[in-house]
Amino acid sequence: MKNTPLPRSTKLLATLPALVGVGQLHGEIIYTGTGPGGYFSDGGIWFNFINQDFTDSPSSEYDWSFAIYEKGFPYTYGNITEGTYEAAVTENAPYDLDTIQFAEGALIDDTSDYDGNLSDLGANWDTVTGTPGYAGYRFESGGETYYGWAYFSVEQVSDFDYTLTLYGFAYDDTGAAIKAGDGTPVPEPGETAALLGLAAAGSAAAFAARRRRKAAKSA
Repeated sequence: MKNTPLPRSTKLLATLPALVGVGQLHGEIIYTGTGPGGYFSDGGIWFNFINQDFTDSPSSEYDWSFAIYEKGFPYTYGNITEGTYEAAVTENAPYDLDTIQFAEGALIDDTSDYDGNLSDLGANWDTVTGTPGYAGYRFESGGETYYGWAYFSVEQVSDFDYTLTLYGFAYDDTGAAIKAGDGTPVPEPGETAALLGLAAAGSAAAFAARRRRKAAKSA
């Protein structure tokens, strides 16, 4: 499924997982939203905190900071080869990594362990209902280290087959620690009902796409 993001200058509510909103909010926190209903893929989503971009069809995956990705199992990992691009993880054994899911408001800082290799999303994300969660990231740019979060869902549609939806991501451009969800835009009065309608439309489109994919696999 191809996605057409709305202009990123649009400020919308991101506490509903449906929004497009980019800007300098809550001080020095830079937030990027991905559109009504989120940005859906049945393969992978690549995103870049600094450039505030995201795609499901990169010309080169190494030009992007991070990816959430599925190939039989869902993972996240760092992409750019120069510098440090890592997710917050727990390490069960060498190269056996689980991505940490942070509660909203939890601090993402240097107290976590980070790794840029593939880290599993299946252990800590609810892949049955596709409930979204926050992952924490650490990356370098211009010789400085930054912390950020991404909010996304992972849903299993059949054996070894998952869909991914990215709702938004943010980082603190001062290099300070960040709380999961910080920087999410707040709607202007009267916008909530309209945004709920946009979210419902986007969610319905993603649901229809999943149903078509399931039907195709069972045919």
